[in-house]
Amino acid sequence: MKHVPVLALLLLALRGMAQPDIPAGMASREPGQHFLRSYCDTVAPGTAGPAQTWDMSAVPGCDTPILYDWITPGPAAPAACTAVLHYGTTSSLDVFAATPAAFQLLRTAPFPNEAWTYDDPLDVVRYPMSFGDTYTDTFSGIHAPPGGAFSGTHTVTYDAYGAATMPWGTVSGVFRLHIQDTLYIPAEDFRSYTLDAYEYFSPDMREPLVRITNYRSLDGSYRNGGTSLFVADPTGVDEHPTATALTLTPDPAQGAARVRTDKRVIAAQAIDAVGRMHGIPFTRADHELLVDVSALTPGTYCLLLRTDTGLLPVRFVKE
Repeated sequence: MKHVPVLALLLLALRGMAQPDIPAGMASREPGQHFLRSYCDTVAPGTAGPAQTWDMSAVPGCDTPILYDWITPGPAAPAACTAVLHYGTTSSLDVFAATPAAFQLLRTAPFPNEAWTYDDPLDVVRYPMSFGDTYTDTFSGIHAPPGGAFSGTHTVTYDAYGAATMPWGTVSGVFRLHIQDTLYIPAEDFRSYTLDAYEYFSPDMREPLVRITNYRSLDGSYRNGGTSLFVADPTGVDEHPTATALTLTPDPAQGAARVRTDKRVIAAQAIDAVGRMHGIPFTRADHELLVDVSALTPGTYCLLLRTDTGLLPVRFVKE
């Protein structure tokens, strides 16, 4: 038998593994997509490379999930705008544009009476991308108030793919983007910073499953980091054409409750008011799922049903 070097065997094995590419538009967002986002404590991003396994099943310190709505641009939006992000119960709106080659940030208003308007848009992500691809985009604009100019660089690398273990089960076909930003604001030295972030995308979600961020001001006066968890939320959606609202009965529930669905449910989790995950026992009965919520303390919950095709949430009250 002809001798084959170990390195060559390894390369052949890696080529045979599932390597998810980022097709045109996959990582961009569209009106009608809705997500629940929980802010949590920072966690380690894990290693880069092919065929990784990341354990995100017990991210600590999660707060109450906030609803993120991708909505249709209004008449005052820039002409190039294709999607607007509205988050929580605030009036904050971020404006984006999807082009054939990139998903771009045009304007962001993270706080009342504050806006960052880009004259050179930021390419949030470019596509298509394959494992190992990288790009650097420059951006600039005006921050008002106080009206200071800003500029920076945005570097994105497709540095890993594999499987992510989430609180509701393991998600395969996940790809990871490593993001490194530098922002300069000459009029506001304390606001100039570097960002080191990791985003983990599932094949059936355009918002990342997980986003890990670490900020550091260039003058050393500020440092912050955290983790965000996202789950799809098709309940109560006006614009989503395929959304199917689920109903849990009885509601309020005390012990056993029923959810009508024909989907094959793999796992069930309940998110409480402070973002903690609780495993929920369940059984199948014809076209209904019987869930046991007796172990939950009284309060409002979001029940997440993990299926073959994604997540199905339904809100309910445990009394």
